Amino acid sequence: MAYGARAGAALNAGANVKLIGQTLASEKGSGLALDLGIQIQGERTSFGLAAQNLGPAFKVGGESSNLPQNIRLGFAYAAGPRLLLAWDEEKPLAGSFRAHLGGEWRPSAALSLRAGYQQLENLGSGAGLSLGLGIRSAMGGKSDSWAGDATPWWERQSQDAELSTGRGAYLVSLDYAYQSFGEFSDTHRVTVGVKF
Repeated sequence: MAYGARAGAALNAGANVKLIGQTLASEKGSGLALDLGIQIQGERTSFGLAAQNLGPAFKVGGESSNLPQNIRLGFAYAAGPRLLLAWDEEKPLAGSFRAHLGGEWRPSAALSLRAGYQQLENLGSGAGLSLGLGIRSAMGGKSDSWAGDATPWWERQSQDAELSTGRGAYLVSLDYAYQSFGEFSDTHRVTVGVKF
């Protein structure tokens, strides 16, 4: 469960509570973790800071297991109206610094194509590569919510929902991401969101 809000003209803040589970052979354990973050937005740039996996250790098979806590600092630059570039540095409390690079290109108002790379050591060829896409659009709203009532959903801009949420409109998103872990199993993530 996540919540975010504006804390000032250029400042955003948010929190995320998650349930984490781990299975080792026949032993299982679970616990709660908290993520906290802030973001400062400029006209074409933004900076962010996040603390992830805050919380107590949980037990797996009678042994205590610490959460993988880390700090992240990121920077994003809008290189054009449809191109976003990002850099992120991660510092696990029990590890060394790791860099993450990524980009997002929006060929249309509703579609985003993404690619990225993160440093992963000793995992073989291709480890750290990620690809993804997102579909996002404003839906619903009263007849005066949009400039034209016949605007199809795939042409509605995300910012239109911000202006129309008080009149029944909402923002729907579907995101998919693939990430390679080399010698280990690849990861597929699907996220569905509704903002109202």
